Amino acid sequence: MELTRRKMVALVLSAAAVPNLTKAHNNPTFKKVAIAEVEVLAEANDAGAFSAPFDLDLPKGTVQLHFEVQSESQRAALFSIASGDRILAAGLTHEGKSKPLRDAALRIVDVTGATGAFTLRIVAEVMVRATG
Repeated sequence: MELTRRKMVALVLSAAAVPNLTKAHNNPTFKKVAIAEVEVLAEANDAGAFSAPFDLDLPKGTVQLHFEVQSESQRAALFSIASGDRILAAGLTHEGKSKPLRDAALRIVDVTGATGAFTLRIVAEVMVRATG
């Protein structure tokens, strides 16, 4: 193919019309944001809950929640999260994950494997879109 002046000008102009693909992409990055610390009791209260009710203020773009048991001696704990009579996330452990929980008055329930009280740290995994 012979590159004439007309074809060369057309190529340059068409390249200028294409956006810079190194900046515009669909590969988001993620960051983790601590959103709550919940005190988990050694024994259930009269309502069957192992924590006081709590709400989560989820940052915009939250795609997943991570759970971290802050006491190394209690990391074998298995627990669930409920709202009212509904279990929203079951079988959670240290470093467990769940979908974002948007319900109000969440409670820790069904705790097994723990020998005492512990603090549960809840971290939101938030999608950060690239700008450019």
